Amino acid sequence: MSSVNGQSLCSSKLPVLTGRNGPEKGATLAKRTDSPLKDISGNISGKNGKECIGEAKLLKQGMPVFVHHDLNAWIEGTVAEVTGKDMTIKLSTGKDIVVGAKDVVLRTNCTYAAVEDLTQLSPLTAPAVFQCIKSRYHSDIFYTRAGFTLVAVNPFKELPSMYDNATIVRYHEHHGKRKTLSPHVYSVAQEAYCSLKQQTGRVNQSVVVSGESGAGKTVTAKHLMRYLTTVSNTNISTLGTGQRIEQRILDSNPILEAFGNASTTRNHNSSRFGKYIQLQFQRSGQIVGAYVQTYLLEKTRVVQQAQEERNFHIFYQLLNGASEEEKADWLLQHEKVEFAIASNRNTQLGCDQQLWACTKDAMDDIGLSKEQQRHVFKVLGAVLHLGNTQLDGDEDGCYVNTDEEACNVSFHAASQLLGVDSSTLEKTLTFRQITASHSRRQSVFHKPCGAAESASRRDCLAKLLYARLFDWLVNFINQRIMAEAHCSSVGLLDIYGFESFDTNSLEQMCINYANERLQQHFVAHFLKELQTDYAKEAIPWTFTGYVDNRPCVELLDANPSIFALLNEECNLNRPANARGLSDRILSTFGGNQHLERTKRDRREPCFAVRHYASSVQYVVEGLLEKNKDNVPPELLTLLQGSTSPFIVALFKDYEIDGPGRKKKTVLSKFKTSLDTLLKTLNTTDFHYIRCIKPNMTCKAGEFDGRYVLSQLQACGIMETVEISKHGYPARLTYLEFIQRYGLVLRHDSGPSSRWTTELHTADDKENELLFDPLDRLLMKHLALPDSPRQKSTPKKKRRRTGLSSCDHSRKCCAAIMKTVFGLYHMLSQQFGRTKLFLKDGQLEQLESVRSKILSRHAFTIQCAWRRSQQWKRGMVRAAVIIQAAVRGWLERKSRECLHKAATLIQKEWKAHMCRRELLRSKTCQVVTAHSLEPTNVLTVRTDAEIFNCWRGSNTNYTSPDSTSHLTNTDLSNTSTRTVVQDSNSEFVCSHLDRTYLRTSGGIMSIRRMPRVKIRFHTKANQVLKGAHFISQREFTCSLTDCLPDYGQV
Repeated sequence: MSSVNGQSLCSSKLPVLTGRNGPEKGATLAKRTDSPLKDISGNISGKNGKECIGEAKLLKQGMPVFVHHDLNAWIEGTVAEVTGKDMTIKLSTGKDIVVGAKDVVLRTNCTYAAVEDLTQLSPLTAPAVFQCIKSRYHSDIFYTRAGFTLVAVNPFKELPSMYDNATIVRYHEHHGKRKTLSPHVYSVAQEAYCSLKQQTGRVNQSVVVSGESGAGKTVTAKHLMRYLTTVSNTNISTLGTGQRIEQRILDSNPILEAFGNASTTRNHNSSRFGKYIQLQFQRSGQIVGAYVQTYLLEKTRVVQQAQEERNFHIFYQLLNGASEEEKADWLLQHEKVEFAIASNRNTQLGCDQQLWACTKDAMDDIGLSKEQQRHVFKVLGAVLHLGNTQLDGDEDGCYVNTDEEACNVSFHAASQLLGVDSSTLEKTLTFRQITASHSRRQSVFHKPCGAAESASRRDCLAKLLYARLFDWLVNFINQRIMAEAHCSSVGLLDIYGFESFDTNSLEQMCINYANERLQQHFVAHFLKELQTDYAKEAIPWTFTGYVDNRPCVELLDANPSIFALLNEECNLNRPANARGLSDRILSTFGGNQHLERTKRDRREPCFAVRHYASSVQYVVEGLLEKNKDNVPPELLTLLQGSTSPFIVALFKDYEIDGPGRKKKTVLSKFKTSLDTLLKTLNTTDFHYIRCIKPNMTCKAGEFDGRYVLSQLQACGIMETVEISKHGYPARLTYLEFIQRYGLVLRHDSGPSSRWTTELHTADDKENELLFDPLDRLLMKHLALPDSPRQKSTPKKKRRRTGLSSCDHSRKCCAAIMKTVFGLYHMLSQQFGRTKLFLKDGQLEQLESVRSKILSRHAFTIQCAWRRSQQWKRGMVRAAVIIQAAVRGWLERKSRECLHKAATLIQKEWKAHMCRRELLRSKTCQVVTAHSLEPTNVLTVRTDAEIFNCWRGSNTNYTSPDSTSHLTNTDLSNTSTRTVVQDSNSEFVCSHLDRTYLRTSGGIMSIRRMPRVKIRFHTKANQVLKGAHFISQREFTCSLTDCLPDYGQV
């Protein structure tokens, strides 16, 4: 390493974290002043090499140390003897070795497995970090905090108790006490979810899961998704919605893994595509949907796999798990046919059969109908048969070799499954269409293709079918899980890991480029921007060295760059020359330290790029063809004319670049999609999870020290821990801080108990400056070289005119901090020009205080609301009681009136009946006749008949039908009052000297016929419903002369 501030650092056998050939361009290097004996690589440092030896004298017999080891990277030991430049170390294995001072690092006798955060290590050295992760791994503890990030080591075994529902509940309920819980992937998910619900700063969140292939990124993303979906639906009434969405996404995982994952030499379930899962939430924090974005499917694997590698999982699941009836439907039942693109078929037979059932169930649950599944598998069958189609011939022309039985069967099966004619398919594969346009006409020629070109067209057809099928499945899944609208989101990035094989082509270049961009994103926004922000805000800080991989990124995608040169070669449309392309790349960028020529270049054209993780050799042969990704128009015409509606739908909206248009290469498309992804990440608040692969054999319990250490060095774990230990994990502007925590000022609850041990007395001059903002701001600005105060008038000519808005905000923030934490040491150093920087744990404490205050207010509001509701319910009860009393009183009054009316009616009726009986008893029958004979017939009428006759106005009863004829013997037995007359006699019956019965002409009437019409005037009775009464005056003048005076009877 180079010297910093006049001090040189000793070298080591292992590459130091600040670069492999010295510090990287653009990186800022510095050494912490609080660790004078060690740099961040774990090496003993001094002013020169001699001092390095002198510092070794500090090591005495019996002191614990770390010793560099060729196989295990670092191993624990104890100093047995020190002899000059060398020392004898007794290793933990029991062996004694003699090493130099540069290979020894002092350690402490602590239990490394109990250290949950790497920032707690003291002294902080690379061997200590390495030993901590190793000890925790052997103790079955696979998560460790590294400051602001989480380190996750792949256990390569199932751990159901670590991810059950009880664990989810525990981390969700103790979200405000992150330090009290052990590190876990759920803690990162809970932190992202809390930031989303708090609605402070950037609302949208992203969790970047990075690591090498096989480090466990896909499983980690799955656990993140399950946690977020579960905790966002704690309400029982809405629990079903989240479970349905989670189940849909979980159902999509087996489908995407079957169609997008494959077995490689480094990972048995390697993702051959990148995906960004966006979980969509409402403002309340409830999940409402999700969206899956995929990047760069490795479709070349469909037709070509490296030795000991396999094709995509779905082909082996289809061949090993489908029934004979299903295979017969998809034309895969031929026992003599061995599919060339499905190599190593029987290596994972039992696993393929089990995964086939899972894939089928997932397709059913996600909503794929049986007919759609049938079409999907028919396309896969066509791809398998295309791989067996052999094309024989030479450069002048070729043909399909139908003489061989397997080739003949596969060729006709492929044409049948695709819904095209076999002759048309053969012509499309073996002839190239050339179109010549003239002024007013267009000529089309068909030129025979050579064997190599025909094979390329066959492979292109197979890759095109599989890629379009994969895109169709992704779109179908998004239609099933995507929400119509959402307020915020949490993105889970599961990108393919860094790769380096024996033969690396365009796919590995794109994959490693994506990892370079993500590493650059981490470096730029955490290691670099964070420290730059400290300097800008005048926060006391000593810069920490880091590796800036921007030069490597610029070598790949800048202008000029390797990508630009490859795209230029594709646009030149000239025959590919691998050797010439390799020489051009090496000569153009030969001065770049990240590009180098290798010994392999003598055998075949290739070049090596020194990535942030390791150096990778890329073979030039085939780069241009893969980058062009040309699709002959004849293939598209063939598929669009298929008799299968599913095949036609797959290529309905597919377009290819026509003549005269600039073609988009694979590199340009991938760079554009990656730029869009990083732009999305920059609009979110991101969280990092670094996945570590413990060994290259993917076995549980094995820990490859050198392999793990190389990963820790590549992803910058040491720099992250160094910055996190002395840095500030949270930063807020003064306005944001006051808006969120200003309510603390009116609810002084005293300083937190956690900070009472750091309280200082009021005579702390440093903290007293905090409450004199103008003076403190002046002092801080004068200490900066670019301070605006130095460019203005001198200090002695400046007058204090009062507090500015920024000073007032700073003073309010200081009052809040004092209220919560008190005046502790170095409090003033957390206040910058425009931002307040919070130490680790302070943000959680502030949130806890704010939550308690809001809870008290919420409780007060609830009490007032309940009291109001209780008062309203009391008022309602009182109103009901009053209404009941009023209704009762009214009912009683009504009953009293009815009772009085009934009594009056009864009284009058009884009086009327008495008078009637009295009148009936006193009625005299007068018979005047010359002689009464028994046979004489008399006309007898009852009182009712007489009364009805009177009611009949002036009508006299003269009808003989209305009379009854009685004999003299019956007259005495009549119970009613009767008036009898003889047909030849006339009589008058008087009572009390008043004449009221008259007879004339054989007809008897109760009175004389009125000379004028009689009109009655009545009013409605208010007591008796439906009754009327007449005034006394009207009664006197109208009734007294026509009714008998019953009142005098």
